[in-house]
Amino acid sequence: MQTFLEKQDAGKLKDEKTMEKTLDAELGRILEKLEGGLAWGGQKEICYYWDSRYDERDDSKDWEDEEDEEEKYTPQEKYDLVLKALKPDGYEKMSLAEFNRKTHAALSEYDEIMDISYLYEMVLMELEEEQSRITNKTDADVKFLQTTVSKSMDEYYAAERSLYARKQIDPEYAVSINASRKEDVYGDEVVVDLAEGYYSFTYHILDADKLTVAERDKFLEDVVSEVQKRVDNAERGQKLDEAFLKKTVDEAGKAAGNAYIEYTGCTIDYMEQYEWD
Repeated sequence: MQTFLEKQDAGKLKDEKTMEKTLDAELGRILEKLEGGLAWGGQKEICYYWDSRYDERDDSKDWEDEEDEEEKYTPQEKYDLVLKALKPDGYEKMSLAEFNRKTHAALSEYDEIMDISYLYEMVLMELEEEQSRITNKTDADVKFLQTTVSKSMDEYYAAERSLYARKQIDPEYAVSINASRKEDVYGDEVVVDLAEGYYSFTYHILDADKLTVAERDKFLEDVVSEVQKRVDNAERGQKLDEAFLKKTVDEAGKAAGNAYIEYTGCTIDYMEQYEWD
């Protein structure tokens, strides 16, 4: 559960209602997989809240080291430093194996002068802010940091855990989904919200030496975009429930795979359709 929490970004962690549902689903998944003669009795309870102290600067002694590191660079400088350290020229055409090794090495190396791993986490949090102080950025670079680097680290750790577990452990990609439809009201185009949900899917790297970073990213994007499109374009009267979302994710995932990467399954945390009075 701790590992799952550490994968969530700051924006999601602040949403107490959504996180409580997500954690409840994750706990159920963990309990169902108990081994070694242990069996879950079927009862569980999750209570989650966001400590608002983390939204403000804490001047206590315990935070002194982090504050010194934070004051050393502006948010824009951190962003630029992280990109320089993690984004090699032509990374899109690199094999996933090479890129994942280099990314892990860069984020694992400790430097007393500049801790890239810590700066990277700070940059991710800053990018989630509604009024980010990082003004000189591009959508492509933000996507690189939030998805390309993040997924590569997840893949590295999944491969590492597989060695200890002596079984295949696949990386997971979690997605929030909001469904909407454009309607006509006396000639005006009105966007009507239909449903919201949260799901995750797993995938397996079949050949990391032949799969490129661009192909891995495209696989992930294809699954997410196809699911979003199918949900938004669902026929009127279609019940947008968990069963529908699971079928949609399964179909999109299987269609997106190729000889070097494959979809291996999904978990639907929740899918709620709005009911308007």
